[in-house]
Amino acid sequence: MNAVTPFRRKGVAPQARGDVPESKSHPPQSPFASEGGRQATPLRRKGVAPQTRGDEADMSAINLRNVAGALPETWHSRIIGHAAGANIKVLRMDEIASGEEPHAYDEGLLVLDGELKLAIGGETVTVSAGEIYIVPALTPHAVAAGSHGTLVIIDQDE
Repeated sequence: MNAVTPFRRKGVAPQARGDVPESKSHPPQSPFASEGGRQATPLRRKGVAPQTRGDEADMSAINLRNVAGALPETWHSRIIGHAAGANIKVLRMDEIASGEEPHAYDEGLLVLDGELKLAIGGETVTVSAGEIYIVPALTPHAVAAGSHGTLVIIDQDE
């Protein structure tokens, strides 16, 4: 297995963890920390001010599997936040195929668990848990039968 190369900003020397003030780069761990002990980055809902606790904003992580599990139906996404002008949605897949559709924007399809069978360009591509597929703008694509699990969609408003 190859080691992961950390992202570095051009022209900025890397800092040791102890050299970075905790409040700027490494927030204290919370009970919502993801596996591996790294703090998950929470999302804010567009147009909604964060709740406050004294001087600090209430910025808790969102458990995507729990959100998907609480949805009343499969294949009906819920927007959980916005980042960099994109919608972040979560949904449950249930083995049923969907019709083909293109979008005017690139669309990110991130599989949290299970697998997505994506019909694209006359082929079926399997996207497994922990993988993301970026569908280029204006590319017709469909969900093939057999897709199941939890899917995060990163897209824009139509």
